[in-house]
This record gives sequence, structure tokens and C-alpha cells, in this order.
Amino acid sequence: MKGDKEPEKFLNEKRLHKSLKRKRLIEQRSGSTRVAGKGPGPRNLFFTDSLIGFVARGIGDTYRQKVNYPTIAIPERFSIISDPDAVIGTLNELVGPAVYSRHFSGIFIDHSNVVEYDLAAEYVLGTIASEIQRTYRMARKPIRFIGRFPSNIAERRLLTAIGIVKLLGASHNDWTTQMNAGDLQIFQAHRRQGDEEIAFGSRDRKSNELVKFVDHIDNCLRYNGRALSPFGTESLATYTGEVLANAEEHSKRGEWLLAGYLDNSTDEHMCEIVVVSFGDTFAESFRRLPLHSYAWIKVQPYLDAHVAKKIFSPKWEIDDLLALVALQGGVSCKNTGPYDTRGKGTIDLIRFFEEMHRECTSGSQSKCEMAIITGRTYIKFDGTHSLRQDSTGRDVIAFNDSNTLEDAPDPKYVRRLANKFPGTIISMRFSLQPKFTQPAATQDELT
Repeated sequence: MKGDKEPEKFLNEKRLHKSLKRKRLIEQRSGSTRVAGKGPGPRNLFFTDSLIGFVARGIGDTYRQKVNYPTIAIPERFSIISDPDAVIGTLNELVGPAVYSRHFSGIFIDHSNVVEYDLAAEYVLGTIASEIQRTYRMARKPIRFIGRFPSNIAERRLLTAIGIVKLLGASHNDWTTQMNAGDLQIFQAHRRQGDEEIAFGSRDRKSNELVKFVDHIDNCLRYNGRALSPFGTESLATYTGEVLANAEEHSKRGEWLLAGYLDNSTDEHMCEIVVVSFGDTFAESFRRLPLHSYAWIKVQPYLDAHVAKKIFSPKWEIDDLLALVALQGGVSCKNTGPYDTRGKGTIDLIRFFEEMHRECTSGSQSKCEMAIITGRTYIKFDGTHSLRQDSTGRDVIAFNDSNTLEDAPDPKYVRRLANKFPGTIISMRFSLQPKFTQPAATQDELT
């Protein structure tokens, strides 16, 4: 009985019980435990299962800087499609000091030397910076982000409209970023770990975001006389939703980004789409499977062929082949039998890219590129290699002349990176210059 205990002892036990309960609740809401470290340093701000804590776990010693106020010089080619290693290295340079520097107080980000950029690189950079800022603010610790604009006016607009300047809520008075609202088409969505899952057929928040994303793509196309048909609208929503649902299920963390951007005031009218998931990579999802599982049995022949042909090397490892095989039609780590239809989302997105490539290069050569980065594997699409059906009717893109996964892919299109991204990025960009498209009636179909 409570009354049998001494009052002071009882109160102390009650306070301890309440304190432990509060600690468990905080850990459940924010991630299991904090990043290892003692004392009041910034590293104790980040739970290991938070986005920044998760990214920090994969950082090598090179990036574990302990500078309190570092400067990051953004590389000349800050593009996931053109130079993913440089982008991932930059992300590590940002996360390293924020997590491991004991008295981290801010950072200077210098864009002045950037020559080439894309939405994927800038949006992921901005998202990670904003998550660092968010954590420090919640802990009521002062932090300051400052930087220098790039000389490219179009990139300045991107930074202030959807990039790091916008995501940090930074104040600026650069007149070159001012323009008519109608000249920009912008979409962005961020599902954090622990948010509700996408429910197809319902109109929850995530389903509404998918609808808005499809509307964004349709608005970009309409600017150049194109339009998604009702079937195209439904199809794009379906397989984009499947890609995101797969990201939630396969990556374990369930955290993703979805963004779109078009600046109509530029000469190229480059439409960009980005899908990012943080968590397990394609290869890591397969490696969790038991060797007797149906999905692993399907990929084993390709592994055996690469071993027999002595294709594997430090520049082409098992995880790279697993990532490539995971892209193929009907292949998914969730496959349980021959009639399982899982594994279509990414293939459908590739098919959408190929359709956009055909539409945008009609009668001319146009920039139309797509890249997938998953872990250390880089896969590039530019129309040179395309989906083709094999003898079983399955869609395959192997990035070699034989279009078979038993042969090595062209290293120009599929290769191993020096740096690892903690998840998967799908980056797509295509030009919507009027000269690259044909006038179309509103009934024209684009899928």
C-alpha cells in the first residue's frame, strides 16, 4: 500500500517513474536513441533514428569535422545527374559538423562557383539544412545559416523558390529572384518518419499530395500545349503513388521527398522531378531476404553469371547488380510467387520518362535525362538504352547491347560511386521548349 511507504521515498519513486516514462515517450516520438556522445554537445540533439542522425551514421571519418562554423564551397557541378559523388560529399560536409562538432553554431554555404545544378541536389541540400535548423530550434540552441548566391540568375530563383533559401526561411533582398508568380511551377512534399501511410482510394493528406503533384506535371505540360489525358492523369498518380508506397515499405524508415519545378522564364524551360527516400537502398532491401525466398531465387542466376564471367570488381560489386536487377519489370524484394505483380512502380516511372523523352525530342535534340542513385549505385537514363521485352514478356533495361542482366552494363550509364547516399534518389529533367513539342489538342494522350 502507498501509505505503508515513507512519504519522501514514495514521492521520489513516483518522480523517477514519471521521468522514465517521459523519456520513453520522447524516444518513441523522435527515434530510438540519441547519437552516441557525452556532454551537452550538438551530437546529443539528434536521435539516431531522426533524419540527421540516420544520415550521420553513414558518414566516414573524412566528414566528421569538428569545426564550429565551417564554410562549404558548393562544387561547380552540383547535380545528382551529372556528378552525384560531389553532391553526396557536400551533404556529408553539412551533416558532419552539425552532428559531431561540440560547439557548432552555424555554417556558411557558398554557391558562387556553381556552373551546373539541378533540383535534386538543391532540394536535398535544403531539406537536410532545414532539418538541422529545426532540431536546433527545438532545443533552443542558436544557429546561423548564411551564404553567397550563385551568379546564375535562374539558380538564384530556384534557391529562393524551393531550394535552401526557401526551406530555411532565410531573408534576402536579391532583386534578380523577383518575378511573376505565374512564371514558376512548384510542387513539394515531405513525409517524415512516423507520418500516416498513403491510403489509395481515400482522400487523406498523402493522397491529396499525389493529386497536387499530378496537377503540377499537367500544368507544366500545358504551358507548351500538352496535356495529360484522363488515363494519363490516373496512371501517373498510380505509379507515383506505388513508388512512394514502396519507399515507405522497403526503406524501413518510410521518409520521402517529392518535388517538381519549372521556371518558365528561362530559355530551356527545364521541368524537373525529384523523388527521394531515406532508408534502406534497393540492394539492402534484397540483402535482408533469406536465401530460400522466392525474390532471392529470382536474382541468384544473375549473381552466378557475374561470378562465372568474373565481372565483379571494386568498381562493380554485388550491391550494384542487385540495384540494377531491382529496376526490372516484375522484380521486387516483396515478390512471393510467380503470379505476384509487385515491382511495377519504378518500371512505370521509367516508361513515363521514355515517353517524355520522345515528346520533348520530337524533331530536335533536347536535354532529357534521368538518374537513379541508390546507396553507391548510379544509373543514368538519356534515351540511349530503353526498356525491351525479353523472351518471357518481361520489361528489361540492362544498359548493354545484348540487353541481358547476365552481362556487364555500360559503365557510362551504370557505375559504383565513391560516396554512399543513405537511401534512393530518382531525378528527372526534360526540356519543354516550344520548338521541342508539337501543338496538341486537349484530347491528346500522354502517359
